Amino acid sequence: MRSLSGHNCRSEKMIVNAKSKRMGKSDTNPPVDLYKHVLPDGCVFIEFVQAIEYGRSGANVFLALKDREGNVIKDSLWRPAAISKAVVL
Repeated sequence: MRSLSGHNCRSEKMIVNAKSKRMGKSDTNPPVDLYKHVLPDGCVFIEFVQAIEYGRSGANVFLALKDREGNVIKDSLWRPAAISKAVVL
């Protein structure tokens, strides 16, 4: 059984109006689909797996964003406390 946590609320707001294109799968276990998000103003965000935590419901995958140069978008990162709270042990 697998549970997907996805993005935090801050990064969800960043990509809400984006056109999204599947870029492939992560090299994590479990693998997850990763997307490139292009905003109307041309800004690009690329997903990466920040963390995977295992709980009673399976793997919880926490996604974050990088810009087109590979710089991590700090607001897209999950806080450690939020990750702990999201995982049901």
